[in-house]
Amino acid sequence: MKNNKYVLNDDVKKVITYAEYVSAQEVIAHTNQLINGSSFVINKSTKTATLEFEINNSGKSVRVLPSTEDSKIQPRAKHHFGVNKVEFGWNYIRVFIDKRTAKAVASGGLAGLTAIITAAVDPD
Repeated sequence: MKNNKYVLNDDVKKVITYAEYVSAQEVIAHTNQLINGSSFVINKSTKTATLEFEINNSGKSVRVLPSTEDSKIQPRAKHHFGVNKVEFGWNYIRVFIDKRTAKAVASGGLAGLTAIITAAVDPD
């Protein structure tokens, strides 16, 4: 990691093929593009960028939760219940939604869940 971006060490070229290296570079560039200009900050310990958010009861607005100064993420357990968050690694994206939000999505109450999560990830 460097300047809140994922960076692939050139030494990896010694153990993977050129095609694998190019593919990894493309994934990393795409992930960095998603993180760039957002509220995400890569945690140096976990190597993930996490953003927690709340969806109001009507399901029409999102509020990004404040970060702690040290980690830039909420001080919660890694995979606990009752959280809405988006987490980036260099090669994956995880979306966590709480039980209330999941029920609303299942019943068709939050048809625009993708738009809501996008608003949390990219508030501009």
